[in-house]
Amino acid sequence: MSGATLTVAISGATLAGLPMTTACSAAKAGDRCIVETIGPQAIVTGLIAK
Repeated sequence: MSGATLTVAISGATLAGLPMTTACSAAKAGDRCIVETIGPQAIVTGLIAK
């Protein structure tokens, strides 16, 4: 996490600098998250409980 963005690994690819909602502010390395795509933009909108 860096500021209001996350770096996410999906299916072997790394997506750096995805914007996130405030619901993701407690994200840590290894957490699972919800990534929604709206048009050409991907946004991290939530964390999935372990």
